[in-house]
Parts: sequence; structure tokens; C-alpha cells
Amino acid sequence: MSVTPNWGNLEIRGFRGLERLELSRLGSFNVLLGVNDVGKTSVLEAIFLLSGLGSIGLPIRVQRFRNYLVHDVDDLLSLLYGQDAGKTASLTASSPGGLRSTLSISMVDVEDTVEASIKSTAKSPGKPSSSSIPTRHRVLRYEVTVVPSELEKPLSFAGTLVDEGDRFGGKMSPGTASDYIVPARFIHHDFGYDADVIANLIVNKNSEELLQYLRVINPRVAAIATDGDVGYLDIGLDKMLPMNMFGSGMIRATAIVSLCIMKSQRILLIDEIDNGLHYGAIPSLLGALLTLSRDRHIQVFATTHSLEILTGLREVLHRDDFADYRDSTCCYTLQRDKDDLVRAYRYGYADFSHCLENGMEIR
Repeated sequence: MSVTPNWGNLEIRGFRGLERLELSRLGSFNVLLGVNDVGKTSVLEAIFLLSGLGSIGLPIRVQRFRNYLVHDVDDLLSLLYGQDAGKTASLTASSPGGLRSTLSISMVDVEDTVEASIKSTAKSPGKPSSSSIPTRHRVLRYEVTVVPSELEKPLSFAGTLVDEGDRFGGKMSPGTASDYIVPARFIHHDFGYDADVIANLIVNKNSEELLQYLRVINPRVAAIATDGDVGYLDIGLDKMLPMNMFGSGMIRATAIVSLCIMKSQRILLIDEIDNGLHYGAIPSLLGALLTLSRDRHIQVFATTHSLEILTGLREVLHRDDFADYRDSTCCYTLQRDKDDLVRAYRYGYADFSHCLENGMEIR
């Protein structure tokens, strides 16, 4: 049984290096393909920002995903197309159920007044007087519009992110879009498992759910434990083995699945899903993620330019026990045209299988 995706269509305008991009008929498991610097990671970041619907700290987190420290509002300019402070980024997603959410991000110059003391002079003796001095500074402005359904009125919210010197602050207009936030998790290419998260699952008796996904990778896994910062797996030997003794597929799956179980995510964004994986580990990891997507109703977006990911995905979906996943799995190839616009080309399971079988390049 396929899973209805959280988002069915995505429109990106003026965000990062994407002047205009549309992804339609999204599935529950989506793979983004394309050469380096075409905008695959930017798509993940756009979905992450949209899912948070104006949570004021998310742009700073998005910059940190790229190991870029934000010291002032101007450090967020790269969120806008061409790093142009006069432009606005507009991100829109719609769900199969009729929900439509739009997030607009722009830079705005605002004027404040500062009270300054003016000292007395010989020509004008007396107590110092004060005067209001106008100052200008830049803020990041959010505008959020949510249309719950065709029969309901749109809801609008606005807010600002302000540099307050030693920290960032912000505020939203009265009202909240929190009811429409879709919990999302961004997984970096160098993301590792967290022993504390595993310990939390064990304490709350959720470890068996984690183990059922790990058994997709290695059926011998019987139990999991932690000791400080180290995780251990029981595969039937005299002693448990440290997690680092297992392959990269097992470590990556443990990191991703344990977080999704603990935080009840609805959207999973995986940047460079193939990073550090031996090609032999790819099918088992994809099988675990497809199962996780179905069981916990999580929509997955993953980036890659690896042929092994495509062949591994086809291998898994070709199996009879994964036949129900075919209709909800798709690939999107991002390509930049002669006018410097990035376009997305959609391939369903039958399409990308045909391309692979006939040696047609879609990466």
C-alpha cells in the first residue's frame, strides 16, 4: 500500500541559485539527480524552510547546514537569487488534500531612532540635552500564507529576524501557523548516529521498532545497546559488537531511523544519500528507508548523482515484496538550460528502469 505524500507539488522562485523551478506529482520517496551545483541541496533547504512555516531561526540553521556561520543579517543574502537584497524568495507547496502553504523571504531596511545625549558647550551652558538620531538597519522578513482548503479563507502571518548585536531576535505577527508546520529532519552527508537517541528509544521501549528496520539490512540483528557515546549490536556472537564495526549502510540507517522514530518526523531530507556507502550497502539501506517511509508516513527527499543509488533503487523495487512502493517512488533530474534556468524532469519507476536498462543517462 502506497503512502499519500505530505507535499504533492513544489514551486521555488528566487531562492539560492534557482530563479524558477517546479516539481510536480511528488511521491512518498523522491530522488533528486543532477550535476554538482545545479540546486539539489537548495531544493531540500526550500522544503525544510517551508515545513517550518516562518520559524524565525530556520534560515540561520540552513546556512549552518553548509558550514556557513551567520554573524549578521547580511550573511543571509545567499538565500536570495543572485544574492540580491532587492529580490524576494517565494516557496510554495501544495498537498494532495488541498492544503497550500507559501513562504516569502525578503530583506527590508527599517528605520529606528536612537536617543543620544548632546553635551553642553560654553556658548550653550546648562544640562546636556538629548536628541533622536535616525538609524537604518536591515532585517529578514517572512510572510506566510496558508490556505487550508479551497473552502476555507487564507491565513496570513508575518515576522522579522533582527540582528541584536550579540544574538538574533525576531517576532511574528499575532496568530500562529504552528498548526500547519510539518515536522522535517535534514540529514547531512556526514551525519552519524547519536548514542543518546538510541538510549532514549531503549528507555521508552521503542528499540524493537528500530531493530525491525535494521533487520532489513542484517537479519541477524537481535538487540541494540549503548555505553556512553558508543552503540552496540547483538548479532548472535558471544559479545555485542560496536556499531563502528558494521558497514556504512548499517550506521547510516541507525542514525536516520532512530531520529525519525524519536521525533515523529513527517518529512526526511537526505543530502548526498550515497556519501560513504559501499555500493553493496545501498540496496539494504534503501529497503529500510522505503519501509520506514510507508510504516511511519514519512515523505523522503534524497539527493545523489550516483549511478549505484539508481541501480540499487531499481533492484529493491523489482522485488515482489516492494512492488507496492513503485507508484510512490520517483526521480527528478535537475538540468540547467541555455537560459540558465534549472528545469526538473520527472521519471517514475517504469521510466527510470527503462533508462537504466537501455543505458540512457538521467543523472
